Amino acid sequence: MMETRAMVERIEAGVVRLRVGPGQVVVTWPGECLPEGLREGDFVRVAVSFDPVTTEQARRRLAGLITRLSQTAGGGSE
Repeated sequence: MMETRAMVERIEAGVVRLRVGPGQVVVTWPGECLPEGLREGDFVRVAVSFDPVTTEQARRRLAGLITRLSQTAGGGSE
């Protein structure tokens, strides 16, 4: 898991603008996905990890969709 800090730069209409990491990259984040009570100038810790199970499920769904679309497209051309 990778973890970094982010500063709350602005909160507006339920969207939080964060300055993330040493490079202060700007990221917008839905306010409902952050702890309540945050104010501009507060710092949060952000942790990111790879989710192989969900990734594989999404790939399988996409492969199934591509298969169905190619069968539908191919079936109507004869």
